[in-house]
Amino acid sequence: MKKYGIYAAVIVLFMGFFAPRVQAAENKQWIFDYAGALSDSELEKLESRAQKMVEEKGLDIVVLFVNENYGPGQMQDLADDFYDENAYGYEAPHGTGVLLAVDIGSRRYHISTSGGAEDYFTNSRLDDLEDAFVPALSDNDWAEAAKDFIDYMSRFRNPNLPVTAGDRLSASAARIPFYLVIASGASGLIVWGMVKRRANRVTVNGNTYMQPGSFSIVQQDDLYLREYTTRTRIPKNVPHGGGGGGGGGHHISGGGFSHGGRGGSF
Repeated sequence: MKKYGIYAAVIVLFMGFFAPRVQAAENKQWIFDYAGALSDSELEKLESRAQKMVEEKGLDIVVLFVNENYGPGQMQDLADDFYDENAYGYEAPHGTGVLLAVDIGSRRYHISTSGGAEDYFTNSRLDDLEDAFVPALSDNDWAEAAKDFIDYMSRFRNPNLPVTAGDRLSASAARIPFYLVIASGASGLIVWGMVKRRANRVTVNGNTYMQPGSFSIVQQDDLYLREYTTRTRIPKNVPHGGGGGGGGGHHISGGGFSHGGRGGSF
């Protein structure tokens, strides 16, 4: 009986340690629709999808729809402030998470990252993330855009879990193109060196098989036929990234918290 009592005490302590975190996650809301963009069933499905991804990947995932005709700077403030004021963060308030704010009036969006997500979402990964959900925004398919945004987070590496053999294999596979480029470059240098060394040994030239005095140039003329002029128009104001607008990169929000991310239009 004493042994079972010890087991019970351990179980109670275990549940007490994890219960606050689970309860906090259950009380959070992930999808906010202040624009009437989603149906009730879409909201319910997206909430469930986000909740599952949050627990699997160890980051808070928030999607916010408004209809306010905000400008680029206002979109960044909206995304950062909404995250800060609601104290999102998986491991602690203002911790790891990502928020997508969409203004269907101005047709702008902004991604705000925080904590571990701020470091994880490099410019390259933000490019991939935008490629995942912006097409649906352009089609006015708000529910699909939110779903695509949430689903992209399946690639996020949960920092709370130990690194597995599968993680190492995935990391190695991701580096294969880099290794191929290095290998190709090294092979090219070796072949170029062999060709150059062989060329230096060639003793045959254009006069080797020519009888002296058998060929001579009797006349040489330069004929000027015509002149061609090519003009290339230099484009101005070439857009960069997600379609235009919005702050980005690492910055401090109005609430004094560090954020990353970027914005654009659709």
